[in-house]
Amino acid sequence: MSVNVDLHHGDEHSGQVKNHKAYEKLMKQLEHESEELEHNTTAGLTTAEIIKKRRAKEEKSAEEFRRQAKAAVDAQEAKEKREKEEAEKRAKAKADEEDRQRREAEEEAIRELERKTKKFFTVDRKYNRKSPTGVMYFGEYEQEGNAWVPHGYGEFRVNGEVIYDGEIYQGKMHGTGMIKFENDDTWKGKFHLDEPNGIGLYKFADGSAPRERIYRNSRPVCWVDELIPGVRIRLLGPQHNRNPMATIIEDAIAPSGDLEQARFKVKCDLGGFLRLDLRAEKFTIIKDQPMIAMLDKYIPCHRTDAHDGSIGPEPRYNYEADQANRSKTDYHENFYHDVKKVKKIQKRKQDMTDEERTKSQNARMRALMAANAKEKQVKAEMEAALAEEKARREQEAAEAAAYEAEVAAQREALAAKRAAQERAMHGDPGD
Repeated sequence: MSVNVDLHHGDEHSGQVKNHKAYEKLMKQLEHESEELEHNTTAGLTTAEIIKKRRAKEEKSAEEFRRQAKAAVDAQEAKEKREKEEAEKRAKAKADEEDRQRREAEEEAIRELERKTKKFFTVDRKYNRKSPTGVMYFGEYEQEGNAWVPHGYGEFRVNGEVIYDGEIYQGKMHGTGMIKFENDDTWKGKFHLDEPNGIGLYKFADGSAPRERIYRNSRPVCWVDELIPGVRIRLLGPQHNRNPMATIIEDAIAPSGDLEQARFKVKCDLGGFLRLDLRAEKFTIIKDQPMIAMLDKYIPCHRTDAHDGSIGPEPRYNYEADQANRSKTDYHENFYHDVKKVKKIQKRKQDMTDEERTKSQNARMRALMAANAKEKQVKAEMEAALAEEKARREQEAAEAAAYEAEVAAQREALAAKRAAQERAMHGDPGD
């Protein structure tokens, strides 16, 4: 017994099969069922026997499929288990390596700390005993024979509390650093051979707002916010011996935004202006004298001083400049008006005859009428333009309304046509 199968697709290529694999599988299944049916018929089996045999075969196939599926699931689970174990091993190895590196880093840090930490002692030579002083140094140092000298960056501690943190040169505080005073206030700035020198930030232990303060040879000079225009100062440098008294007239100006180069402008009592870096200049504030308000600060300036390039005050009145550029107008009130010209114009008005006066009045009247006529013409043109614009808008509105009406009519006709077609499709003849 043979079965002939002819498959056709609904498209224009009816003789072609798009999915060849599905087609071949279907053909093999049909041929197998055809052979099986022919074999059963030849063997003389009844329909019930054929169905029973087919069911047994299907159960056997299902059992084989379940066995294969279980084997695949077991294989997948075993693979995932192996991958999980390998990932755990890799993670454990990575964690062990990180822990080993961390321990090595901690041990190295401890060794470095022990190497850089130096303690100070007092030696009792009589009994050859050393007693700790509570002072400890941590930082860079130089080895000189069996002794060591702090050099580089480090910090000094007293009983565990930091009293200095910054740059050190040959055992002395030198460079930028922070020092802590007995009242727990701190100052951070420049040091020179164990002495604060220059400007630095002063922080209060009670939490008050920090302020900038100037120190000179470990002595506080003043607060930076006290250096304002009008403050009296005494210059202590040897170059100012002949003219030590001065007054600040301008705040510090940094040429390139660098506060370390900022300079104050001061005026010496005996004359002259100077640009001084009060952060490095030796001076003191004269607190027993009142502040001075400099007029140079408020009067506009235009000239330049020949000594230091500073700008001097502008004179209130310059007679020579006014005479060179005399202003002339038609008003007699002006101080520089030419009186002869005014008298000449007045005399001409008095000498005018009645006829000339009438002509002048008529000319002014004609000019006024011409201006009124021009104004009326402009107004009429504007009204005509407005009327034209109104007519254009009305025409556009009418055209739009007509277009909308036409579109609505076309929509109604189309709807009626569709309704007639639907009635014809359902066999309803309608009206």
